[in-house]
Amino acid sequence: MSTEKLRAKRRLLFALLAETGTHQHLDSMLASYEVSSVKDLTSSQLNELITTLQEKRPTDDNVLTLKRWRSNILTVLTDMGVFKNNNWNELNEFLMQKKIAGKKLYEMTIPELQQLNVKLKAMQSAGYSKVQFAFSVN
Repeated sequence: MSTEKLRAKRRLLFALLAETGTHQHLDSMLASYEVSSVKDLTSSQLNELITTLQEKRPTDDNVLTLKRWRSNILTVLTDMGVFKNNNWNELNEFLMQKKIAGKKLYEMTIPELQQLNVKLKAMQSAGYSKVQFAFSVN
């Protein structure tokens, strides 16, 4: 594929990351392809990421709702000690556990975020912290 077409795909990828509010998760996305830079992605990998982000693109009506629910989740996870120092990889690793959500934060829909919020609040009110949960899973 020509260099110009690859550049155009990279620009589209970055535009979608900004539009969906998932740009902070780029490192995690790249890690799933075992690369450290967007320039290292193949054309098919770029296509796959672009398609995934296009499917996740919220409608204008849902953008604020989606951001609000993500913010609620981050607040609860911060209070529980899971989300510290903007460590997105650690956060997504926690969320990927089957008992928690089974998905990364940026992959979740509004209903999934609402359901996760209920689960996290229940865990928080029961006194769970990240350390206690880690030991109970193993």
